Amino acid sequence: MQEEFVMRKAEKELKKQLRQDVEIPSVVREKTDMAFTKIKNEAKQDEAGKTGRVFMPRKRIAIVATVLTLVIGTGTLAGVQYAKWSDGVNISVHGTHKQKEKLEKQGYTSYPNVSVTRNGVTVTVTQCIADSYGAVISLKVEGYQPPKGKAATFGKLRFPDSRDTMSAGGGGFYEVSSNEDGSSNTVKEDGTMEYIIGLSACERGSLLNHRISIELIDIGYDLGKNEMKIEKKGVWNLEWILKGSNESQKFDINKEFGNTDVKLVSAEISALGLELISDYPKGCKYADMNGEHQPPSFAGVKMKDGKVYTYESVVDGSGEQFETGSSGKLYGKFTETVTTKKILEVKQIKALLFFKKSAGDSETYKAEDYYEIPLEVEK
Repeated sequence: MQEEFVMRKAEKELKKQLRQDVEIPSVVREKTDMAFTKIKNEAKQDEAGKTGRVFMPRKRIAIVATVLTLVIGTGTLAGVQYAKWSDGVNISVHGTHKQKEKLEKQGYTSYPNVSVTRNGVTVTVTQCIADSYGAVISLKVEGYQPPKGKAATFGKLRFPDSRDTMSAGGGGFYEVSSNEDGSSNTVKEDGTMEYIIGLSACERGSLLNHRISIELIDIGYDLGKNEMKIEKKGVWNLEWILKGSNESQKFDINKEFGNTDVKLVSAEISALGLELISDYPKGCKYADMNGEHQPPSFAGVKMKDGKVYTYESVVDGSGEQFETGSSGKLYGKFTETVTTKKILEVKQIKALLFFKKSAGDSETYKAEDYYEIPLEVEK
């Protein structure tokens, strides 16, 4: 069964979210890391024996978001919702009203209004937010409602012919409210439901202005323990051209991560993503926090006002790839593509942060746990 994510946030945590600095408990971080280690290992097995470019998805929160549940009480976000944006999109992309308005003007958002109906259930692509690094997609589901107190779920979410464009993707129903027994309500007041999909680009620009193909298979409700009750069978196929913005700012950096012999060559940053290119010399002995012989991975940003936004509050997902012409141990150009859930104001970023080691919950991180690479941003 397609792993679902429900987006909820307890009222006592709402103020933290409005400050756009959402923290993930250490137990959640541990479970997501374990899940993505498995995904990464499987990717390596798929690429065994190949040379040249090797893509390895690293962390995509949406894929394992049954572990990561953000709880939102009914109506708690009404006062901060940006006009036109759906409930689920507002939760997926954190930012102020002014920042969201700017995204609209810059062309990051689109409203495809593409629909398909099967077995009395209509699924419509209502909104997309996309840049060169990834996308958030909102689908409206009409014609089916699960029993009261049950969370809707699709049997499978597939992305046909996506290997060359997409690094990872996942989705789940937006949770309108939660019950005392912990069960979920996914039906809105108007009787519709919202399904949110997150995508990461395989490499910069591989998704933008390309045809997106999605398949949703069977719909019903969650029984727990990775099981569901199918109530309406069918395959909902949706295709459209993903529109968005390729606006970004590039930085030539050429700075070493400590004394590792590994350099961050350049960074290209947009409001919703980053492309980070490093050089890993042939024969280098440096290993990252997971014991991999590759450059340190992105950990967050340090702002000019002194605020530090860590991995949990910034990163939605990321992918990595080496590019080398030799077989055996990988080396040379290394690209990390990051999609963010926090709107980044590039001119306000003072430095990029990279992991030296895994330290569990971000509350336990100290300055010495990061490599800090300063940015020279034009005023």
